Amino acid sequence: FPDRYATLEALQADLRRAGVARCQLVLGIDCTASNAEQGKETFGGRSLHTIEPGVLNPYQEVITILGTALARFAGDGALPVFGFGDRRTRDNAVFCMHPE
Repeated sequence: FPDRYATLEALQADLRRAGVARCQLVLGIDCTASNAEQGKETFGGRSLHTIEPGVLNPYQEVITILGTALARFAGDGALPVFGFGDRRTRDNAVFCMHPE
């Protein structure tokens, strides 16, 4: 669907009008091997986690968009991010992407 917002402020105003006063968003990042396979089809043959100077990968794009749009609604301004599916945790646990 088309993006009908010309500014971040317009989006945030609509969120407030819709009753969003606070959010407690927690992001989970899929770290399974499927990211390499999916990236072949959707990210120019690279893993979806590829980090290159000046280029945001799909995960970075989504985190940037959500973080920018919703940070104003987070009580402490924090956006907790956890990973799952890596070699160590597999599908049994999550790990913090920004350890204290």
